[in-house]
Amino acid sequence: MTGKILIKCDLVVRTGLHIGDSSSFSAIGTVDSTVIRDPFTGLPIVPGSSLKGKLRTLLARRSCVNGETLPDFSADGEVILRMFGGSEPVRFARLQFADAFLLNYDQLKGVGVTEVKSENVINRLTSKATHRQIERVIAGSRFGINIVYNLSDPKETEEDLSLLSKAMKLLQLDYLGGIGGRTSAGYGRFHLDSEPICLNTAEDASLRWMLQALERCTTLELHGAPLQMEPLGSHSVENGLQLLLAAREEPASRTRLWFRTPCAFKQAGRYAIYPQEFLLLQSLVLHWNTAFPDCQLNDPDALDAILRGLHILDYNLHTVSYPIKNTCIPGFVGSAVVEARLALPLLELWNALLSFAPYGGIGIKTTLGMGGVSVEPLAPPQRSL
Repeated sequence: MTGKILIKCDLVVRTGLHIGDSSSFSAIGTVDSTVIRDPFTGLPIVPGSSLKGKLRTLLARRSCVNGETLPDFSADGEVILRMFGGSEPVRFARLQFADAFLLNYDQLKGVGVTEVKSENVINRLTSKATHRQIERVIAGSRFGINIVYNLSDPKETEEDLSLLSKAMKLLQLDYLGGIGGRTSAGYGRFHLDSEPICLNTAEDASLRWMLQALERCTTLELHGAPLQMEPLGSHSVENGLQLLLAAREEPASRTRLWFRTPCAFKQAGRYAIYPQEFLLLQSLVLHWNTAFPDCQLNDPDALDAILRGLHILDYNLHTVSYPIKNTCIPGFVGSAVVEARLALPLLELWNALLSFAPYGGIGIKTTLGMGGVSVEPLAPPQRSL
């Protein structure tokens, strides 16, 4: 069984963070120790190696008898070795850490993303002071953490992720970066803002394993408040052709779209908070082509013909805002009735696009929870005699 779990969160700096760049040269009169930066943007980063090394060290110290004398890497516990890897003998690491890049530069550029901290080291015997300057990433900086967990054995996955969760909690009580003993003076404190965990399945077995885990989940904690969960069912789509064939069975000319989570579109650089026919079709085609690169819908004449036949007959919508990180995106929720006056082949294609909407969503930011929809086919209106 193979597959990948992507774990994302934001690292928010609370006190000045210093992860030094050993390759930098400091001339006389300049900063003695600078922070490591991305060579392309020149902005500070948190290297994946720093995060990985700190998490491994915390877990190793946690398993030590006295908590001070750490074992050799090859002597780490079995769970730590399979999660972080080893060299003697060579062990494949199930966890992969990416460098974390600064997310809120636009917010911080007015004051600068780093500061210079001046310190004095005093010799207790001679009272001689040695001055030094250290560059630190300022408090309020936000870095995007991405950790990939490689699924190998479903029996061990729960244990692995449970240990990773404990390590992340220990990390928030410890520090990251810093110079020598200065970490005990307050350098490198931070907290983590978590985001959804995404599953990228490479085999059907991975999907079955994930569904079994979801079926066992009855309560989910969100911001400290317990949410009760009830499994309603599951469906899978292998390819676009499967949806196209299914759409031929009972194509509907009228459909009610239920916008369950806030939906929005981007048009001419602005947010559009009304489901116009063009925006609906454009979004559906974009999500379809992204999901099914081998079955793309790129015929401009067919898409223009579908657009001319679409009409929004009725709607019951109200505007809402969807909070994402430090901003709120304007959107809408509710329902809209769409009529498709199309020839049968085009009607089947329109119904195939609609059938994919509950999987791919409609509008922007669907991977972050926006644009969740359900589709309700409606009976054609009765003709009066």
